[in-house]
Amino acid sequence: MLRDFSRIRTCCRLLLRDFSRIHAYCRLLLRGFSRILACYRSLFRNFLHFYLFNLRHIVLCLSVFRVFLFDFDRLQSQK
Repeated sequence: MLRDFSRIRTCCRLLLRDFSRIHAYCRLLLRGFSRILACYRSLFRNFLHFYLFNLRHIVLCLSVFRVFLFDFDRLQSQK
């Protein structure tokens, strides 16, 4: 009877050790996934910032070009 109790206790200890290892591996995986997600989020934010900055710059250039064309057409019509 005492021997059976000792075996059960040993089995439980081994199971707990395995579960703690599995828990540690899961924590490492989750930490890795969160780092990967943070990296993608940073890349997306940088891309979005770059795209919007360039889009704003393009719109500004087009509006200046449009004003230039409008003035050029007006000057041509005055001749």
